[in-house]
Amino acid sequence: MTEPSLAIPYDIIRDLTVTATGFVFDPRSGRSFSVNETGLVAMRAFLEGLDLFETKVRLIAKFSASSDVVDAGLNSFVRQLNRHLA
Repeated sequence: MTEPSLAIPYDIIRDLTVTATGFVFDPRSGRSFSVNETGLVAMRAFLEGLDLFETKVRLIAKFSASSDVVDAGLNSFVRQLNRHLA
């Protein structure tokens, strides 16, 4: 199950530059990182303002993955994203 305590940093995410290839640039810090195809779908969902549940539904539909697999991956991704953007 998606962890409800995971916070998506929407205020920071909306300022990121995210390319079609998954390159992410944070203009606040000048740092950049890249995400894979799954991470790119999640980033786009967050940029649209979708919450964790809505993002999970999108990932399940896009990749035909199980709910448990998406939960684990999405939780890990959000934790990593928070570390990168801190």
